Amino acid sequence: MKTTQLESRFLLRKATPQRSQNRMMKNYLPLLAFLFLSSFAINLSAQTTGDYRSIQDGEWNSRSTWQRFDGFDWFTPTGGQGVPKAEAGQITIQSGTSVTNTTGPALTVTTLTIESGGQLSIGSGRQFTVNDGTNENDLTINGTLSLAGTLVINGKCLIGTGGSLSGSATAQITVNGTMENQNTIDFNGLATAFLFNPGGSYDHAREGGIIPTATWDATSNCFLSGITENVPTGLNQTFGNFIWNSAGVTGDLPFGDAEMILLGNLEFRNTGTGQIAFNQEKLSVPGDLILSGGNLLLASMDVSRTFEVGANFSMSAGALAISDGSNSGILNIAGNFEHTGGTISHPVGTGANSEINFNGTALQTFTGGGIYSGPIDFNVLSGAILTFGALIDIVDLRGTSGDFTNFGTLMGHFLVDNTDGDDEGILLAEGKALINEGTVAPGNSVGTLVIVGDFISYGTLSMEIEDLFIYDQIIVTGTATINGTVAPEFIAYTPAIGNVFDLIAAPTFVTPPTPGLSITPASTVGNYNAPSGDLEITAVFPIQLLSFTGKRVDDVIELQWRTATEENNDYMAVERADHDFEFREIGRVAGVGTTTEAQDYEFIDESPLDGANYYRLRQVDIDGKVEYHPVIYVDFVAPSQSRALRAFPNPARDLIRASWASGQDEMAGLRLFNGHGQLIRSYRVNGANGTFELPLEDLAAGMYYLHLQQGSKREQLRFVKY
Repeated sequence: MKTTQLESRFLLRKATPQRSQNRMMKNYLPLLAFLFLSSFAINLSAQTTGDYRSIQDGEWNSRSTWQRFDGFDWFTPTGGQGVPKAEAGQITIQSGTSVTNTTGPALTVTTLTIESGGQLSIGSGRQFTVNDGTNENDLTINGTLSLAGTLVINGKCLIGTGGSLSGSATAQITVNGTMENQNTIDFNGLATAFLFNPGGSYDHAREGGIIPTATWDATSNCFLSGITENVPTGLNQTFGNFIWNSAGVTGDLPFGDAEMILLGNLEFRNTGTGQIAFNQEKLSVPGDLILSGGNLLLASMDVSRTFEVGANFSMSAGALAISDGSNSGILNIAGNFEHTGGTISHPVGTGANSEINFNGTALQTFTGGGIYSGPIDFNVLSGAILTFGALIDIVDLRGTSGDFTNFGTLMGHFLVDNTDGDDEGILLAEGKALINEGTVAPGNSVGTLVIVGDFISYGTLSMEIEDLFIYDQIIVTGTATINGTVAPEFIAYTPAIGNVFDLIAAPTFVTPPTPGLSITPASTVGNYNAPSGDLEITAVFPIQLLSFTGKRVDDVIELQWRTATEENNDYMAVERADHDFEFREIGRVAGVGTTTEAQDYEFIDESPLDGANYYRLRQVDIDGKVEYHPVIYVDFVAPSQSRALRAFPNPARDLIRASWASGQDEMAGLRLFNGHGQLIRSYRVNGANGTFELPLEDLAAGMYYLHLQQGSKREQLRFVKY
């Protein structure tokens, strides 16, 4: 009817005069030209040459399923142009069409969009590969992708808000690129359907839902970016890296699963205004724990929790509540600790303190700058080594009312400059102390450790000294309690008698007790002044003797000794004595003067005494100073001769060495009696050894008897304990 009306109008207009017709055409021609050109321009802007679109249901490999844009209009592709391939432009499966690949070859595309209402089905045994192109998304699913074969994603795949990806029992998806899911993935829980290779990523960009069950490489990534009120299921599997980045969270959400395992890093970037609370009693992260934003709760009121970090802890923003109630949280860190921003907290006055423990096997670095709040204990566990780095201005721990205790090794190097009045070093809360049960070593070489607060040491203070004015120092602004061992080590430097080193500086020292002193090398002797923290050198021996031994070799006794260092060593005289303990020089061995390298020496006693031979070294330096070294004992009695039992020294205080002529390799019995004939101790020893040391520290002073039995032979001696 409409056509008839138009034709009638046309005929009526034809009946008008020619002049009127010309006027009408003149008025309409510009409008018609504009409409035509506009339509053509729209087509050009939406399509490019080589684009494909589906126009009916059919097989992908059939040209009749498709139209191709030639730069002007859509036409059925020629035989030479063929069906869409990887080099095609934009491929679109239009709404209302269903394309299948059940008989054709493997498919590869670079840019494909499945419109809402469109469907693509990949049959069993067929592979569909998505290349990594230049568009924002290489595969966009707003309709349905049904998979019975294999899908390989090398680029970017988006399952839109109305899209669906489903699969049968034969389906397999390998992700080398990125998959973002805004709607539905349904593989009926097939555990082998998904494989995320190294660098492959899955982004759960929707509320709730299910994370597909997959095999995740340790370097693959699982993102949560669309969560608002409901955490997805499917967390009960093994992931690579896991990243929480959901800005829409407004409340408290639980996170984790008893069967959730991580192979890589755990990262929190954004949790909106809400808080993510762990609901696992223990969670291990082999990689890094990274907090660049958001709010995180480790241990809630129902149970204490432990968080194991196998690599580094890095926090630059956000809030980490280790606990929010009566239970505590424990954060064990094996790598570096970097807290440059955000707050780590534990509620004040609620149960046991939370803990941050350093338990690595390699050197760990502590970097500060963030805020602490509440009772949080820091512990450097046994075997761990924690350093505060080099030339750090400040490590501020004043926000925590917990303790900082070192059971391992603690190192620090702070640039001391009090001219501006600013705080420097480790800043502790008022009334708190840094407690050392292990080893404190200022600096990686020579450095200064500053403690703003109190310092209590039950362990070892390892202090390096390179020069009279260059040495480690511990500066304490509060009270210093030094109960353990001060262990200075002179590095390629020999001090002079009377030199004083201010190792520990504090306004107040708690004394007594006087700590132990262990100087390296042992040839340097000094006194530690507990009330002032000073080390004063009282003696410097020319050599550091590492060992001194002797043994019978045929008809002679061979003596050997080794020095670690020597200072102006002229010679070493070998002295010998028998049971009268009157030592006489029997020879000399020249020293090497001054050296820091180990030296080995030997002396042969060609005329040893029958029976007991006692030897000692008398070291003489270039300026004539003398030092005596400990005595050793060598027995020179033939096995067939008397096995006379001897003891040295006699009288003895802490230790006595029993010796006898070594015989056959047979067990011997040693028994110790007091002056009343009561058996005190009994030992079984190897008779061939010829010597045995008996500790005497816990015995009362008095007369004692020592009995030796070797086979049928028995011997006895008497000695005095004083």
